[in-house]
Amino acid sequence: MAAVFLTTGVGAAVVAWMMFAGTLTAGVGFIILLVLAALALLAEWIINRFRDNKIEKWPQKTPFGTKEDGSFASVSDQEAAWKALLPGGAK
Repeated sequence: MAAVFLTTGVGAAVVAWMMFAGTLTAGVGFIILLVLAALALLAEWIINRFRDNKIEKWPQKTPFGTKEDGSFASVSDQEAAWKALLPGGAK
């Protein structure tokens, strides 16, 4: 994802510099910047759709969650899953 943001950021900087230098009109530059922003948002959405995010799934399984991915059988299972998410598997 960093590559997407770096690419769109560099592209936006180039467009901004071209507008400042007078080689690109503000209207055309604005349209190009909107397209770059839309591409960045689309890329982030696509990446997040396919990335497995266990931290976002954990609260959904708790009693207060939506239970889209099931639920924990007991509180001890819930605590064990939480500890497994922590860096180094906290004890």
